[in-house]
Amino acid sequence: MNHVEAYIEDSIVTSMTDEVEVFARSAVDFQAVVVGVALATGSYMPAVKGFGFTIGGSLALGWLESTIGAHISGGATVQAATGVGVEAVDDSSILNVAGSVGIATGFDLKNKGAKAVGAAVSVNYVENEVDAFIDSSLVSSAGDVKVEARSEASPFALALGGAGATGFALEGSFAVNVVACDVEATIGGSGAVTAGGSVLVSAFDDLDLQAIAGSFALSTGATGSAVGIASATRRVRAESNGVDVIARAEPTGSCSTRPRRRRTRGRPGHR
Repeated sequence: MNHVEAYIEDSIVTSMTDEVEVFARSAVDFQAVVVGVALATGSYMPAVKGFGFTIGGSLALGWLESTIGAHISGGATVQAATGVGVEAVDDSSILNVAGSVGIATGFDLKNKGAKAVGAAVSVNYVENEVDAFIDSSLVSSAGDVKVEARSEASPFALALGGAGATGFALEGSFAVNVVACDVEATIGGSGAVTAGGSVLVSAFDDLDLQAIAGSFALSTGATGSAVGIASATRRVRAESNGVDVIARAEPTGSCSTRPRRRRTRGRPGHR
């Protein structure tokens, strides 16, 4: 569990010459690379069953739960000469790579070839909550007041597998990316927000989600399969509710989601 929080609570903060900024950021950089290799070879031996059979497999699992929060709350009083900013950002990066190779060679007395089985599985699960708010506080600035929540997570899952045998080869690769994110920016509760410039309340989700799977099987009887799955559940909200907001410039708000890439690719096996 990843928890990052920055706040001003039940306090009086005054900046006579500069801005006041409350900033929380998570920049987790997680990488996992797993490779499984299995080899088998030999000649016919009557006393040994299962001649010429090999299994290779790998599993890469990434699991990240994050809570990132920045706030001014609890009856705080904040005054700044040039601006007040409350910002929460998640730009975590997760890379999961799983690779598998299975190779079996040789023939028995009946001229039956060896068998190889391989599997590569890469799974990412990301759950993040990004929250920026001003609640029940007095905030004033001669400049702008900004409340911003941003999620820019980039989970990447890659699964590649190959199997080769003189008899039968079976290979499967699976890449799965599952993301659930909640991004919220608010001004609410009792109190007041006064700005000599503008007041901005912004929630932004820029998810970069990729799941890529590739499979290769080679033999006289080969089967290969590749499956890539990407799933995202997203909630993005920006609002000002139940609080007095006074700005010399026009108050603005924005709420947006913009997935740059959400790709799944699979390449079937070859005979």
